Amino acid sequence: MQNPQSPQDQVSQTVQGLSENEMLSLDIGLVGDLDREAFQRLYARTSSKLFAICLAVTRDHAAAEDVLQESYLKIWDRAKGYDPERNRPLAWMCAIARNAAIDWYRARARHHHVSDDHLNLQESEAAAADDRIIAMNREDQVWTAVSDLDAESEQELKSIFLLGLTYPEAAQRLGLPVATFKSRVRRTVIRIRRKLADD
Repeated sequence: MQNPQSPQDQVSQTVQGLSENEMLSLDIGLVGDLDREAFQRLYARTSSKLFAICLAVTRDHAAAEDVLQESYLKIWDRAKGYDPERNRPLAWMCAIARNAAIDWYRARARHHHVSDDHLNLQESEAAAADDRIIAMNREDQVWTAVSDLDAESEQELKSIFLLGLTYPEAAQRLGLPVATFKSRVRRTVIRIRRKLADD
């Protein structure tokens, strides 16, 4: 007679063969039922991605960490209402982090008289980081393609996707004009997209 499976074993068997999106959706659903282990798994798999978004807005490491924790509290509170038919899981979480970071920035702006133009720039940077993170949801395939690039193109991409730098920051670090750097990254991304399409 077989021993009954523990809930952990049942979850482990369930996730075998699931895609990253399906695993995230499953864990968000479990978090909606107040499953702390699922919440820990969710945090472990997504916190670095959400932190990049928070940092893109706050430009302050300590503030980004505070906003990240606030974001996960909101994810915990809102998980019950998550609908995988309407939103991809990582996009849903990124939106929560982005909005929390922008709320933080707006509150700070009121105290420091930051211009609307600067706030719009920060929102734009947050959206750009958001897009980069969601794109990286295919990271295994993407980085296989990146490994086939020449060293220069690989360094340029990693400065954006791994280090979380803005285009001006990355261009300055690499000693390139911003327009030139953007064009080179765009061409490299097109090459990777074609490779992924062929695969």
